[in-house]
Amino acid sequence: AAYAEAVIRLTDAGAKNFMLMTLPHATKAPQFKYSTEEEIDKIRAKVLEMNEFIKAEAMYYKAQGYNITLFDTHALFETLSSAPEEHGFVNASDPSLDINRSSSVDYMYTHALRSECAASGAEEFVFWDVTHPTTPTHRYVAQKMLESSL
Repeated sequence: AAYAEAVIRLTDAGAKNFMLMTLPHATKAPQFKYSTEEEIDKIRAKVLEMNEFIKAEAMYYKAQGYNITLFDTHALFETLSSAPEEHGFVNASDPSLDINRSSSVDYMYTHALRSECAASGAEEFVFWDVTHPTTPTHRYVAQKMLESSL
């Protein structure tokens, strides 16, 4: 509901051009190495459901005459996590930080870099911690979004 309301507020304010993006394949994040299959399936289903909603919204607004670009972040993260080398990364399964569990408590502490990351740099890692992408990953996704809109 919040997503739809945000788009309505933008159109009511006069916005005509949109780039909508699907949710990334979140269960590819390192934190899910520490989850049960049931938890993974639950999150995966929610992401897929939201992505279907986003696609439907894109089609609806396109039919209304709005300029809509739909960027498939989900598909990009699928290939980014399964073949990071094809995208200029080396590691998509471990975080740059030396965190080996999924706990919100970890965000209250500082962590050393994983030895592999300390040696080669975070530029080669897809994830900074067990949940969030690195700055180079954000830059890469932004570049792909820009390329798709040209």
